[in-house]
Amino acid sequence: MTREELNELASNKIGAKLQVLLREDMDKYVNWGISSDTVKDMIESHKREVKVWSYIFQLIEQDNK
Repeated sequence: MTREELNELASNKIGAKLQVLLREDMDKYVNWGISSDTVKDMIESHKREVKVWSYIFQLIEQDNK
C-alpha cells in the first residue's frame, strides 16, 4: 500500500467517524434518568471527542497536500 493510499483510507475513516459523532443527539440521554450533571459531563466529553477527531482529520488532510 502506498503512502497516498494509506492517507486516503485514513482520511475516509476519520471523516466517517466525525460524521457519526456530529450526528449523535446527546439530548436523548436526558430521558434515561441520568442526573443533569452526568449529562453535562457526557456532552462535554462528546465535544472533546469531536475536537480531537477533527484535529486528527486536519493533520491527515495537511499531510495529503
